[in-house]
Amino acid sequence: MDQLKPAAVISALVVVLITATGCTAESGVGPSPIPSSGSASTETTPTELLASYPDQEALIEKIDSGRGTAEVGPFDRANDRVGVYVRCFGEGSVHVEVVGAAEFDQDCLTDPDDPGTRNLIDVRYVEQVTVKASSDSTNMWSLAVTAITDG
Repeated sequence: MDQLKPAAVISALVVVLITATGCTAESGVGPSPIPSSGSASTETTPTELLASYPDQEALIEKIDSGRGTAEVGPFDRANDRVGVYVRCFGEGSVHVEVVGAAEFDQDCLTDPDDPGTRNLIDVRYVEQVTVKASSDSTNMWSLAVTAITDG
């Protein structure tokens, strides 16, 4: 019976050492370290960013949760004006071009609840409308193009 005690003590010490130092398997299975956030910011990057526009305006085309460069169109214009609704999350800006009609920059914000801006664009001098947007790939942006009825 005296011989079991040293074995029990050794087993207990091994369990204590494994628990205290953490054991990781050679295969990489084991506890994962908690990633560092890098900053004390309370801002949350959205996983989706949708363009906001009024229900009474007919949607022509939209891009939700865009990154980098993208475009919508070309499409035939139904009226003399279109609405271009733009939101951008991040830093810097998104450059928007309504080909042959207008260009502007929309500042990116770090408020995921910001509704963005409405831009009325005169497109009566172009046959077809194409809208291009471009921003740094770290920014997330969205845009919607709507038909503006004259009246």
